[in-house]
Amino acid sequence: MISSRNVDEVVGFLKKELLKTHEGEYEKNNEYRQMLIQSIHSCAIKFQEVAASVVHVLMEFLGETHVSSAVDVISFVREVMEKFPHLRSSIVSRLIETFPDMKTGRVFRGALWIIGEYALSTESIEESLKQIRVAIGEIPILQAEQNAIIAEGEDASAGVEIDEKKDVTVSEKKTTQRRVLADGTYASESAFSNQISTKAKKIDSKEKPTLRSLLINADYFLGAVLATSLTKLVLRYGEISTKASKTNQLRAEVMLILTSIIRVGKSEFSSSPIDEDSNDRISVCLRVLSSVPGETVLKEVFVEECRKAYAQIVEAEVVSIYFYF
Repeated sequence: MISSRNVDEVVGFLKKELLKTHEGEYEKNNEYRQMLIQSIHSCAIKFQEVAASVVHVLMEFLGETHVSSAVDVISFVREVMEKFPHLRSSIVSRLIETFPDMKTGRVFRGALWIIGEYALSTESIEESLKQIRVAIGEIPILQAEQNAIIAEGEDASAGVEIDEKKDVTVSEKKTTQRRVLADGTYASESAFSNQISTKAKKIDSKEKPTLRSLLINADYFLGAVLATSLTKLVLRYGEISTKASKTNQLRAEVMLILTSIIRVGKSEFSSSPIDEDSNDRISVCLRVLSSVPGETVLKEVFVEECRKAYAQIVEAEVVSIYFYF
């Protein structure tokens, strides 16, 4: 049985075993690692004195390809952030550093939620926005992806004869069709435009930042969480910063990112169209950002009410851990 007398020794042993799994010393490495993470998690929540000594070790595994282990770690970090205020600053800084290494949508969502709630200084907000911007890549996303495909096509056809290019142009014109859009207007669609989607899917996702790949591959729940977190950061920055020009710059950049996500979701680059709920949530964020400081009620919801909901969810998770263990 673990008690306050032997918890340090037990956690020390678990940490050593966890580091061994990082080097691949066991046959069922992933399963054993997950069990170790869960055990350390429960010890740190029940014996608060060991939380500070394990949280940074566990955060080394946020970039794991094994989804369950990484999700367990981000859940633990979320609980530590709420229960141990004195650790928040260092954890946010570490979380921002590991952001480019994350590989799954669930881990990104947890990290974005934490950053959106606990990046409280102008420096941490600016650094958070910088790293998120790097993880998204070039914006607007749709225009950048179109340019990449056009450039790839030009490289592939560099040695093609002029006559052959003319034949291709004629064949494209022959396959042009007229389509009726949702707003009742007409648009032309050719075989070339149909091929864009296919070419987009062929672009190696390894060439893109992970967050960008997830958004293009239709993880719009992640897009909605990203929109909410970015909106919180900008609203909080506007409250604590005295630089109005910098606030306006960040607001404009975030609005461009959110608009870009919606446009990708309605384009041929996405594997499936954006769902109505995610579209509405991102649109609300755009509304709040474009109307600040007018929308005081919505601003209060984002900055204050979301924090209360966050605390309630974390508390419920902690209670479930006590019952389980």
